[in-house]
Amino acid sequence: MSTLLLCTSANAAPKVVASIAPIHSLVSMVMGDVAEPELLLNANVSPHDFSLKPSDARAIQNADVVFWVGPALEAFLAKPLEALDSKDTNVALIDAKGLTLLDFRDGEKIAAAGAHKDGHEHEDDDKHEGEHDAKHEHDDDDKEKHEDKHEEAHGHEGHSHHGHTHVGDHDPHIWLDPHNAAVMLEAIAMHLEGIDPENAETYRNNAQNALIEIQSLETKISAELSNVGKKSFVAFHDGTQYFEARFGLNAKGLLLDNPEVSASAARMKSLREVLQTEDVACIFSETQFNSDVTATLTEGLNVKVEVLDPLGAGIETGAGLYGELLTKLTGSFQRCLS
Repeated sequence: MSTLLLCTSANAAPKVVASIAPIHSLVSMVMGDVAEPELLLNANVSPHDFSLKPSDARAIQNADVVFWVGPALEAFLAKPLEALDSKDTNVALIDAKGLTLLDFRDGEKIAAAGAHKDGHEHEDDDKHEGEHDAKHEHDDDDKEKHEDKHEEAHGHEGHSHHGHTHVGDHDPHIWLDPHNAAVMLEAIAMHLEGIDPENAETYRNNAQNALIEIQSLETKISAELSNVGKKSFVAFHDGTQYFEARFGLNAKGLLLDNPEVSASAARMKSLREVLQTEDVACIFSETQFNSDVTATLTEGLNVKVEVLDPLGAGIETGAGLYGELLTKLTGSFQRCLS
């Protein structure tokens, strides 16, 4: 019997797996009472260095659909999902039409230039407007040289950026822009309708209700952050770029391009100069990574340190996590920048 028949038979809800807590939350919103999706990664764990357990592999094999961001974030899922018989099981949400996609930022350039334009024209102007074009121009020659040098040093094939091997140029933390969450809700609902038409109306209604809640939350966050947008800060890495861009926040630099690789002495020196000479209100660490380096960087300086959490650690998993995640991020930026 086909997967479709299994999913749509009486009393048989689809078996759904979601990779990370924010994606699991969006899927839970759409599914409602139909069924509860299975979550692979606890929000306390970074997806950058996660390894599948045997139970995770079985869940993927038995799933009717697996929702994930894509190989740029959850590299550990790429091969297991490629091995599945049905391509319909593999839903990489970064491929959803209508997303706002941002390029990776170069933290070294941001720090060295004091957040002035350096070829990534969207970094300053578009941050204040909160609107971004998915297509950005790069210096192709410099980019190719960077990739060639990195691949020679690390032995990677394909596109490398900031210490990771990525498919494409885009920052994968797409869920932190509420507009992207709306696009993903629609994509999730459409896919679930396709494999489970008996519950199609429920999925559509749930997605619409979730969209209304997210739009209301975005309006509230915009108002709460309206007075701190001009304050500068140093981010731990590109984990919250989409949130910063949507709400007009002003990153003055990145501590790390790759959160699994320690900051170089040159990067630390450059950022110390930024903290000493620029009007930087605070520096952020992240829940999923060791924050000792932020203490070293700010030693002797009157700069606040705050923790950001782009994944929802400590928040109960499920439909309510996404809204609480954005609310907690808002509080962290308010405390650090006000």
